[in-house]
Amino acid sequence: MRTITIQADGGPGGNDQVMEDAILHIVTHIPVGGKGFKFDGDLHDGTIVNHRREGAWVVSFRPIGRDAAARRRRYHNPYSVVRAIIDRRHYDDDPAEPPT
Repeated sequence: MRTITIQADGGPGGNDQVMEDAILHIVTHIPVGGKGFKFDGDLHDGTIVNHRREGAWVVSFRPIGRDAAARRRRYHNPYSVVRAIIDRRHYDDDPAEPPT
């Protein structure tokens, strides 16, 4: 397995939107099933995204530890999944519209 690290040059005229679009493409193309993607680390210390049901993604920040409810959340909006991955924190699941 190959690991690819990306970092957008942010700020005015930067590539933040390109990175967000690329992550959105990955998230919306994860097949439904048991396998997911690891972002920012490994299985035990990173951001994990699974797509176990159509239209629903689970984002977990590892290690889970005793506070599992605060570290794992199900999303129905892929744009919220992207924000959670980039910012490494959970967001309220908004309607399926791009962030403004």
